[in-house]
Amino acid sequence: MRYLSFILIFLNTFFVLFAQMPNTGRLDQLLEYANAGDTNGIKRLISQGPISTFIDFGDNQGHNALITAASKGYKDIVLLLLSQNANVNLTCIHGKTALTYAADAGYVDIVSYLLAKNANPNIKINGGTTALLQAAGKGYYSIVEMIVNANADLRIMGTYRSGNEDGINYNMTPLMVASYNNHDLIVRLLLDKGSDINYINEYGANALFYAIARGNNDIARLLLERGADANIVASYGPYGNITPLALASTLGLTDVISSLLIGKSNINFKMRDGRTALIWAAISGKSEAVNALVMNKADLNIADNDGRTALMFAAENGDYVSAEYLINAGAHLNTLDKFKKTALMYAMENGNTEVVDLLTRASLTYNK
Repeated sequence: MRYLSFILIFLNTFFVLFAQMPNTGRLDQLLEYANAGDTNGIKRLISQGPISTFIDFGDNQGHNALITAASKGYKDIVLLLLSQNANVNLTCIHGKTALTYAADAGYVDIVSYLLAKNANPNIKINGGTTALLQAAGKGYYSIVEMIVNANADLRIMGTYRSGNEDGINYNMTPLMVASYNNHDLIVRLLLDKGSDINYINEYGANALFYAIARGNNDIARLLLERGADANIVASYGPYGNITPLALASTLGLTDVISSLLIGKSNINFKMRDGRTALIWAAISGKSEAVNALVMNKADLNIADNDGRTALMFAAENGDYVSAEYLINAGAHLNTLDKFKKTALMYAMENGNTEVVDLLTRASLTYNK
């Protein structure tokens, strides 16, 4: 009797599993119709019998009929499949749902249909991003608004490829992504919906930092007006630890520099290496940034941890314009760094004859 019971249990389990297996012929048809955008084909398939037992099965990539239709923008098929109770939160092997595909492609109607069926906006794809992050990055305002109103997590971070030379994949919130990509209406929307303006990622960067990284002055000014921290110190690519003002100075963004100074950025803030925004502007050869900082009363003679001043870096780089701005504003000519070198020595070592002449003339005038 014990063996007979075991056999009966085995057979019952087998028949249950067999009943749940999809009809591969009809499944193949469903996937083919979804891929081709053939709404009538799917209607004929439904008329031949229920598709509920296999509607959520997909191909070897995990692309079921709903994911396929959503990714291709076939909104009539999406509606039809939803009417047949397709699961809206299934993922393909890449972790993408129908919602993430539709949001990334900008299919407003399909996003609306999926959210109405309680699609989860916070599912992360394998690369770390979400539907909201994708829409925010591409500037799809209506989609962002719908997803936010569907209780998306505004603090959720996803990996976003910066596209910068440093090649770093940054973890960003939707606000950071929108700020980085200069989507001002989305930035305003996210702030109005309660995004944390000073939320930072593992690099210590906030949304203001990413707006500046792309030279988006209008976004930077908006964020400053709404309370962004202008003196945050973040680790960014080749620059190491740097403030928003120092980053703007490094990039030569004079409009952003003005906005930051209006926003009470500390012009003489020294970073871990002892460098200020003025020193970074001189290192980067951004003479107009040097001038903007000089005109706003930056301390000309602050030295970094090696004792090097902005004038020394300008001299070393052969940056005549920056050196002239600094000299005319009163930068000290004869300061020695820890290597016992002056600005003139750096100019001479690097063969920067014009700067050598400038410093020599300035020294003669100074010593009169």
